Amino acid sequence: MDEARELSRRLDVGRLGGAVRTDRIDADVAERAGLARRLALDAILSLHAETRTARLPGDGAIAVEGRLTADVVQRCVVTLEPFSSRVTAEFRRVFTTAASPVDREIVIDAERDEPEPLDGDVVDLGEIVAEELALALDPYPRSPEADAAMRAFESEAEASARTEPSAATRRPH
Repeated sequence: MDEARELSRRLDVGRLGGAVRTDRIDADVAERAGLARRLALDAILSLHAETRTARLPGDGAIAVEGRLTADVVQRCVVTLEPFSSRVTAEFRRVFTTAASPVDREIVIDAERDEPEPLDGDVVDLGEIVAEELALALDPYPRSPEADAAMRAFESEAEASARTEPSAATRRPH
């Protein structure tokens, strides 16, 4: 069963042949709102991506390369106030329809793209962009005012520590 995705751009790679296909994705208002909910963002103001899809020589794996740019509204982890930021990311994903044998030795090579299994001949470029946006987001976003807020908090804490006796020096009631 296919899940309904907020940002779906399905591409039948069975028809790709040897050509390189270029696609531009511009998420509309409803897609951005749904994806913002999924990623726990206050808003996604814009989301654009360009992808290039091609069949790789050899085993026929499919490579999807691209770049995304998004303007998002996140909550600062210090002030809890919303703030806007721009997220950009370049990505490369490789897919294969070939079954991988379970009983083979696994060799990890950081220089090689390990192909992801592709069920059928359809790759969802929109879902790839959504996943790459999620990976590109700062997990601890800090607004431009975060440092000033931290300094103010530290100053208040120091002043409070000077005026209040510590638990060790307080007299019992």
